Amino acid sequence: LTDNDLSTTTMRGQLTFWREFLKNHQEVGALFATGESASVELAHATTSDKRPHRTILEVGAGDGPVTTILLKNLRPGDVLWVVELN
Repeated sequence: LTDNDLSTTTMRGQLTFWREFLKNHQEVGALFATGESASVELAHATTSDKRPHRTILEVGAGDGPVTTILLKNLRPGDVLWVVELN
């Protein structure tokens, strides 16, 4: 993924977040979608781990900004599990 892909994904994600919030605000666990800089910080702990064959679990992925960064940094042998209620 390029930085342009990430930016487009983030914009689409923001729209999806608000659509889901308006449709069913009781299932959305945040007031605002996760921004790009917060996503980078959240993903840093995992992406800086140098152990081989990491298994990563992301719970509450929302519109996917952290997932996008994690996918960008996966290495051969890594496994990423992503869980989202809606």
